[in-house]
Amino acid sequence: MQASSSHCPDTVTVLAGHDAEVFCCSWHPHNELLASGSGDSTVRLWNFDSDATHFANSPPESKVLEYVAPPNHSPSSSIVEDDHDVSSFSLCLFLGAYRKKVIQVTTLEWSASGDLLATGCMDGIARLWTRDGALKYALAAHSESIFSLRFDALGKRLLTGSYDKCVSVWDVNTGASDTSLLKP
Repeated sequence: MQASSSHCPDTVTVLAGHDAEVFCCSWHPHNELLASGSGDSTVRLWNFDSDATHFANSPPESKVLEYVAPPNHSPSSSIVEDDHDVSSFSLCLFLGAYRKKVIQVTTLEWSASGDLLATGCMDGIARLWTRDGALKYALAAHSESIFSLRFDALGKRLLTGSYDKCVSVWDVNTGASDTSLLKP
């Protein structure tokens, strides 16, 4: 796509770095920090805290948050275990295809305080990251892709909505499913 100079002022900064389409972006609520989520299975944190005029010539560096599988979540192990002749090369191809197919980052949002970044992915797992990009929790409850998520106003709970027709509620302090809303 070519940008017309009549529509793009000289101060527009293009952020390049993802290896696939960018599905979502969110500004940090208090700092000049942008999070972008992509089909390349990464989230990038772009820091704009320094002089804005600098970025017209050279965009900021980004920190890459890569997909991290929770300990008990992996591609179907029975597929690999049933074939005892699977070479390490074909296993890498299988895992690479799995990663490319289902780990795309489809949604993300900062908490109101800016302490947490929530991401939702095609693998049905939501992830909570610290502001600095450390993985805090992998929240696995959905059987299909997550396409929406929102923090509550106090930043204590996270809602995740999935293609599996379910909404899950999470306690962001513990990473546990919050069943308090289920009381009669």
